[in-house]
Amino acid sequence: LREARLLADSLGSGGSGFGKQLVASLLMSGVLPPTYEREAVDRWERTSRDTPAKQYSASLLALSRGDVAGARSRVTAGLAGLKAQRQSGDDAEFRALLSAVAGLVTVVAGDTTAGVAQIERALAAAGTLEDTDRTLPLRLQWTLALTGRPETRERGIERLRYGFQPDPLILPYTYFLLGRALTAQGDRDGAAQAYGQFLRLWDKADPEFQPLVRDARHALQELIAEHSSP
Repeated sequence: LREARLLADSLGSGGSGFGKQLVASLLMSGVLPPTYEREAVDRWERTSRDTPAKQYSASLLALSRGDVAGARSRVTAGLAGLKAQRQSGDDAEFRALLSAVAGLVTVVAGDTTAGVAQIERALAAAGTLEDTDRTLPLRLQWTLALTGRPETRERGIERLRYGFQPDPLILPYTYFLLGRALTAQGDRDGAAQAYGQFLRLWDKADPEFQPLVRDARHALQELIAEHSSP
């Protein structure tokens, strides 16, 4: 991660902040633990201007910490801000993104069916299903909601297999998630292959990612033991 941040910032000039954007995406996607650089994130939330873009990011950060009430509050503030300000070209997209986060809040609060339906309506409304950096955390969380339900798990698995190819930032992580989803689906061989691919890519990952590596290694060992038992 440290090398990636240096490389990302070297692509711009004058302190482009690409490295910070990289960390923000990983935090909002739930790949990094929510405690990572918490002080810097809290400072950004206190001092940056309250734009719809900020409220969108802050709502996803709140969800990554398990703060459902905070995420709901950020969504409400973002939508209210859009309603109060003069209309601009980005308004439709941020309205859709914030509405989609509201659907994700509904999922986390326990109503997966209604939440997934709201996410899909919101994303489709403004054509924001494209593979963009801005939608990456939301697309990933939406996919996880799909894999969490038996009736939509196949769709989620399909998205994990093919929906994140243009997203190298989290592509290795999707193999870990695919291993979990295929295990739940009963595809032990496929799950073992997915975990194996994840471990090949991240076996020397930074300490922040090592809990995922340990979980994947343990899951793979269990799958191998099940396969070899009489």
